[in-house]
Amino acid sequence: MKRNSIPTESSFLKVLGLVGMFALTGCHTNVPDDVSVYVDSFIHEAELLGHDFSDVRRNLTVEFTDLPDNKGGSSKSTFFGNHIKLAPLIWKQMNDRQREMLVFHELGHCVLGRKHKNETLLLGECASIMKEGGENTCVADIYSESWRSYYIDELFDADVQLPGWYWVRDIAELKAIDTVARMDDSLLYASSQAKYYGINTTLPFNNRVDDYLLTLEYDSVNDMYGFGLNGLTISLIPETGEFSVSHVGQLDWMTYSFCAEKILPEIPLRFSMLKLGAFYHFYVNEEEKHMMNTHYFQTDTMKQPENMYFATYGGSSPTAKLSVMQIGKR
Repeated sequence: MKRNSIPTESSFLKVLGLVGMFALTGCHTNVPDDVSVYVDSFIHEAELLGHDFSDVRRNLTVEFTDLPDNKGGSSKSTFFGNHIKLAPLIWKQMNDRQREMLVFHELGHCVLGRKHKNETLLLGECASIMKEGGENTCVADIYSESWRSYYIDELFDADVQLPGWYWVRDIAELKAIDTVARMDDSLLYASSQAKYYGINTTLPFNNRVDDYLLTLEYDSVNDMYGFGLNGLTISLIPETGEFSVSHVGQLDWMTYSFCAEKILPEIPLRFSMLKLGAFYHFYVNEEEKHMMNTHYFQTDTMKQPENMYFATYGGSSPTAKLSVMQIGKR
């Protein structure tokens, strides 16, 4: 008569070990479809930089759930795997590029072991998308192609050098070779919501080729200052001190937004935009505030050159001067 075998302590430990090994080497993953594409992007960008994170999905769980303190995301790495939480309402409000940077931020924590990095660059921009709270600040800002490339390089190498294009330019050192345009005063435009005062003109240069310095000088206080060129809008609201550079693209992910530290306007107030090669540099009273690449905003529907305007809302008619100087080749 055959006797039933009774598992010994030794065989039980072997089975337990096999189960544990399976848990560690298995490929369990739980990533929602609309997040999966950004995990794939992370793997792809890592590969371009010589890193192999092809197994990043192994034991990765991503879930949508409410988070405290208006956070966009959080992450946790344990013995059993990586767990990322994303705030559904914030996620819905984000465009494609913002979502990508948010997922990269959280994978930076749980996959790359990155801690928060709160340093800023020369003009006050975030040095890294790993900034604490970056999912609501840096991630929402400055993600043109040049900025995106820098942030991804820094994500995988915290000691990466600043890119060669990030070079603060002193207006006083520029060489002007020609006055392209010079205009004074303003025209009035009215809508159902506001009155606009501005210069509206076609500027006689080739924006794709020529380098130039455009300056608007105001000699009165108004509720809002700003100008637009080639789809860009630059504005300063004196009451809040908010200075911003923005562009609304044809697609959600093309929307570009940058907000500088608070600026207290002085009269006369000068806005300047310097185009050098493939980059714009933005100034308030000769102090540079931000730079970004130009080609990001060139679309087939934009005719070059475009009209330029400056505006004020609810204030008195401003008196302003416009000058555009062609800059010599570097």
